[in-house]
Amino acid sequence: MKKLLTIMICVVMLAFAWDASATVLTFDDLPALGGGSYAQIPTSYGGLDWSSSWDYMNTSGYSGSGSGYANGIVSGEYVAFNSGADGVFINDGVFDWTGAYFTAASKDDLKIDIKGYSGATLLHSAILLVNTTGPTRFNVDWAGIDKLTFNSYYLSSDDMGGMGVGGMGGMSCDLNKKDPSQFVMDNFSFNKTTENVPEPATFLLIGSGLVGLGFMRRKLKG
Repeated sequence: MKKLLTIMICVVMLAFAWDASATVLTFDDLPALGGGSYAQIPTSYGGLDWSSSWDYMNTSGYSGSGSGYANGIVSGEYVAFNSGADGVFINDGVFDWTGAYFTAASKDDLKIDIKGYSGATLLHSAILLVNTTGPTRFNVDWAGIDKLTFNSYYLSSDDMGGMGVGGMGGMSCDLNKKDPSQFVMDNFSFNKTTENVPEPATFLLIGSGLVGLGFMRRKLKG
């Protein structure tokens, strides 16, 4: 019985270790850049697949400027952003997304349309409102997805101070969503999902079964 209790304790510890195994991508471990410089995020960074318009930046060149690039820092000096204000995506085999921090790069009241897919099926959708003054934490529990998409925009061209459609380098945008702009992202957290790996609840169920067998064995001996 003592041996079975030891096994049970180990099983519970494994369950909690599995539950706490979230990976946090801070972008601070990417190749060094000069202050204010930026470069494309490697397509396989963190074991995920990043679309080509994902860049990362050394925000030290924006320190004290009031820019959303600098204000969006959660850790270190590096952040990710959607270069050219393009729509961007992250995908992988299967993963669970637990959240990230988002900041508007240049003007308040930026909307970020975020969607999570499994294959062609839309599982999750949210629109996040962010400002330049500091990061907004987006806490989620989007399980079993293989793709995230991000599209940023303002609801009308008036929100951009009269810049007008196409004012950002002649960029094209959705007819109903005017003047997309860049957003900043930091501390992206997720869990990789591996097929046939038991969930924590499964570990606990197995452990409970072992204890039950132990009691039955003791009763039979008595």
